[in-house]
Amino acid sequence: MMNPIPIRTRTRLDVTYSLHPADEPVSQFWVVLHHGICHTREQFRKLIAALNALGLNVVMIDQQSETAADRNWITIQQYRDGMAEALQQLQEKHRDISIGCYALHSMGALIGELLQSTYPQYRRPTVLMTPLPPWLGAFPITVRLLLGRFKDYVSAVRTFDIGSLARTSEQVNAIFFDRNATSESLAEVVGKLKHASFLSYVQLVLPWPARPWRWDNRLPKLLLTSPADRIFKPWEYWLVRLRSSQITRAMIGGGHDFFIPHAEWTAGQIFTFLKRHEELSLDIEAEAARLNYAGPHFAQQPDHAIENVGDDQQHGEH
Repeated sequence: MMNPIPIRTRTRLDVTYSLHPADEPVSQFWVVLHHGICHTREQFRKLIAALNALGLNVVMIDQQSETAADRNWITIQQYRDGMAEALQQLQEKHRDISIGCYALHSMGALIGELLQSTYPQYRRPTVLMTPLPPWLGAFPITVRLLLGRFKDYVSAVRTFDIGSLARTSEQVNAIFFDRNATSESLAEVVGKLKHASFLSYVQLVLPWPARPWRWDNRLPKLLLTSPADRIFKPWEYWLVRLRSSQITRAMIGGGHDFFIPHAEWTAGQIFTFLKRHEELSLDIEAEAARLNYAGPHFAQQPDHAIENVGDDQQHGEH
């Protein structure tokens, strides 16, 4: 395991990536992870260990606003660019690393979608773990918080500190887990949540300007959700198939952060997904190299170049 590597970006975020190679890799490809709002790499320790145990190499990207200037005015687009620059430096310094798929949690899923819609060289099959529901975003949970914890929510808005809603074990359990949460799972989150930009939170509540409108890169996706999720309810994903033509779905208990108590199950889902689409990832990587995509400065170039790469080889289920 490599210590987090800090990188300099054009954003105000503290961006790092860390490498977690498996002892006996079973794939040439690496899985790229990105956390959700208020989370860090800390909450992914068990999932990384479970992926390594299955023989998968892992890259963990971490972006934090904790010490940033004007930290409450950082946008989702800056998180997107921070992730792009982390991937660019990763590929420049570790040329033997090939990205096979992404596994992205909550806000990280939106960041990853924006990344892939803007930078075609970084498009890959993607596992979406309790992502923001299409169009609805975090609006329904905001209404539920406003009605159920009015004073706490008003205080969070007044202080621009959305993390204040999950300080105690009881609050963390009520938001991120289900009623069966163990003290071990809670210990992964309680006291370890970080600051989140309030402007980014507003973009999650009203996601339409922030995300591509019905954008579909026609690459396989796996949607992992939990019927016990108290942030995004299962019914809120009913529009997801309209945005993704190559998507499958699996569900498990545990709540919004199901990948903590169910790390082995989650790792197994990611393992199966990656192995199923290795050939497609190889095709995408080869095409990106042929087109000589060099990094985030290609943001303003036409992004259709690899839109259809691998259409005939896609193995996603409908």
